[in-house]
Amino acid sequence: MKILVIAPYFDEPHRWMISGQKTAYELSRNHQVIVLTTGQKVSVEKKNKNLKIYRIKDIFLRDPVNYSIIPGLLSAIRKIVQQEKPEAFLINKHMFFSSLAIWPLKRMGKYVVVQTDTFPGINWFPKNKAVGIVMWIYARLIGNPILRKADKVILLHEGLVEDAKKLRLKYEVIHNGINLQEFDSYPVPNDLHKKKGEIWVGYVGRLESVKGWYDLAAVAKKLVPTHKTLHFFFIGPTLHAEERIKEFIHPQIHFLGLRKDVPGIDKLLDVFVMPSLSEGLSNAIMEAMAAKCCCLVSRVGGNMILVQDEVTGRLFKKGDQTDLKNKLLDLINDLETSKNLGVKARERIEAEYDLRKNVRRIAAILNS
Repeated sequence: MKILVIAPYFDEPHRWMISGQKTAYELSRNHQVIVLTTGQKVSVEKKNKNLKIYRIKDIFLRDPVNYSIIPGLLSAIRKIVQQEKPEAFLINKHMFFSSLAIWPLKRMGKYVVVQTDTFPGINWFPKNKAVGIVMWIYARLIGNPILRKADKVILLHEGLVEDAKKLRLKYEVIHNGINLQEFDSYPVPNDLHKKKGEIWVGYVGRLESVKGWYDLAAVAKKLVPTHKTLHFFFIGPTLHAEERIKEFIHPQIHFLGLRKDVPGIDKLLDVFVMPSLSEGLSNAIMEAMAAKCCCLVSRVGGNMILVQDEVTGRLFKKGDQTDLKNKLLDLINDLETSKNLGVKARERIEAEYDLRKNVRRIAAILNS
């Protein structure tokens, strides 16, 4: 089967959408996959014998908007369909430019499947209220009516079901996940050395306002003067966040930038924190859980599906630095409990978030 995957961002150093990227790579094990996405310049890349990427230039509106405008989207879709003749069509993410592709593909008579972990403007909002209002209007005038034209919408977590019913979508819940065999093979990085008695707390993600990383950094700055063995690690691209990072310069607060060895770093962490203000099904949380790391996450979106409070991790009120600090102190002061929560988290990933098994279910839908 030849599959066209349309994804907002793919394999870029400063922005990414992991769910679409992981799905495309996994599908390419057994199928031919063509990806239409954005890039710094127009290009065609061959990632492996079954995976080809077409990049088209975009006009990217930075944080807090984080949205791409693609003047050449419709012509690019027509050209790729004519040249590559794909048999199946998978669109990753709702409300990004990629979802606009539903309309021309349906006009061509194609069977279109959408994969999403959020409904922006309904259950996902940025920190900036003005942008949130525009998103709310856009969702109701353009985004949601287009989404209803999809033949099937794959929801990445159960927290979206009630909204999918209200939107009258034809949906199915299929989790994203982790390839545990590959994940477990990652070694601990050679350039990071954890001393005996140190406690490491980590965050992985873009340094954007909606991710809430600033709340964790503010808590870190309050704690490190009195907790000399406590270290905080922020992993993710620092582009456009340089000025804010300067507020948190401290020997125990580390900004590592973009890393390709996150699974290895996760294995060194005692606690992983995801302080996002809105979130889908976070790959960063799933990887931390796979590493048996105790996760402390904000009570939003897919975070509440992945992490069951006091069973597979802990939850705190979004944007509440006091609640975040108190819950974090509970975990670092009782590392035995934290370790047990991490073990239960790994068991949950093994049971429900097996990437290969879940992508096979997506392939079966596309093949229909």
